Amino acid sequence: VDGVADAGAVNVLYSSRGRLRGGDEIFHQDSRGIKASPGRGDRFGIALAAGDFNGDREHDLAVGIPGEDVRGEDDAGAVSVLYGTESNGISSRDDLWHQGSAGIDGIPQAFDLFGLDVAAGDFDGDRRWDLVASAPHDSVQGFTDAGAVNVIYGHGGGLREDPDELWTQGTRGIKGAVGNDRFGLAVGSGAPGG
Repeated sequence: VDGVADAGAVNVLYSSRGRLRGGDEIFHQDSRGIKASPGRGDRFGIALAAGDFNGDREHDLAVGIPGEDVRGEDDAGAVSVLYGTESNGISSRDDLWHQGSAGIDGIPQAFDLFGLDVAAGDFDGDRRWDLVASAPHDSVQGFTDAGAVNVIYGHGGGLREDPDELWTQGTRGIKGAVGNDRFGLAVGSGAPGG
């Protein structure tokens, strides 16, 4: 993007009546309305998940940016959420989430790669889409590559900061011992019911 290597971008191709129609849009961190700037190795778009995070019955797009530098920490990682609109497809307005965002558990650390994988689903049973973001190199109990997963819950106005949940193999009720396991390297989900 603008000469920045491996910054990343996402092409969105729209459909009509079950078929792709002509024209597309491209989004990257130099697009109008998108927070943060393109950086070398940011890899914007390496992981994608679609879901209605703000409850307006239009799908929104979560975009992983695992190489995003956060508060001076190289490759701490972030996730951009682009909101869908009925008339215009994806809007050029986003929310940027990372460990260290207000209300989000975890501390941004170098090479955590938050957003290396993302998923959307209803994890609290309220029939609203929630966002899961992995941080497979998050440090836990002294293990540098233990890994973690953040769950950010959706509501009528969009994703909400509080309560966010942070899951690791050190979380009560999660089986397995903490080690350099890269917990959360891949995440999956299911659609809200009803």
